[in-house]
Amino acid sequence: MHIMQNINTDELEYAACISRNGLELFFTRLSRESFKRGHPKSMIMRARRASRAAPFGKPEEVRAIGHDDFVEGPSLSANERGLYYHKHIGKKFRLFRVVR
Repeated sequence: MHIMQNINTDELEYAACISRNGLELFFTRLSRESFKRGHPKSMIMRARRASRAAPFGKPEEVRAIGHDDFVEGPSLSANERGLYYHKHIGKKFRLFRVVR
């Protein structure tokens, strides 16, 4: 059993960030089809597991960020209550933060 068996799909997964205790994983998932159409749509995903030896469970979209835009590069704050990411707006990438 591979720890990433529920993470990797036929879409593009990248830019992973793991919590200090190793039980929570955030990453970017990019839709291949939207990329082919020239209008990339991506999501920040979150997966959890019960122990460091267990595989990560099925990931869920971080809904506070959404997926109508091109978002990527999740990074946890030092206290792990904030999640930083960047979003493509116009011709630039801008930094954002969500708090739990």
